[in-house]
Amino acid sequence: TGRIHVFHLAVVWFYAPSNLGGTEGMQRQCICSHLRWFQSSYPWCDTVFVMLDQDLEGMCTMVIARILLFFSFTYDSKVYSCALVNWFQCTSNEPDPVTGLWQVKPEFDASGQCTLSIIHVDAIVCSTHLLPFFGWSSLPENFHFSLSLDVFRSYFVNKYVDNHCHSLLHNK
Repeated sequence: TGRIHVFHLAVVWFYAPSNLGGTEGMQRQCICSHLRWFQSSYPWCDTVFVMLDQDLEGMCTMVIARILLFFSFTYDSKVYSCALVNWFQCTSNEPDPVTGLWQVKPEFDASGQCTLSIIHVDAIVCSTHLLPFFGWSSLPENFHFSLSLDVFRSYFVNKYVDNHCHSLLHNK
């Protein structure tokens, strides 16, 4: 047993041939979880793909999570690197027929609070980009971008953000 160490940044390495890494394909992404990003009063909490089942392909193998906190602790002389996350669940078993993108929504418990879990950082595949589903109403002029992951009912998982995301979400 020991202290809990908190981190605001994690680096993920993954194999993605044909990206900017060339044919070797090793890519690196920094995943952030800051309470106050770049000396501002706004938080920055990245979203990630979390692997559930490596034997399947596509979105059925993963879930989306927002990283709230990275931390590590030692137990029986072994270091455990973890993340506190809240979940986004798919709204359907297949991509949206109009956009071709998977749609997710925040997961809430019975009391209406976002569900929280602790995961091992090895379950993180890579970061992802969520696009808010705006619906038909307009945003107020004073809407602040830092609220984007808190106020919309659902989001599209952007498979066009890079080649790796497109490969992960491609339906075979």
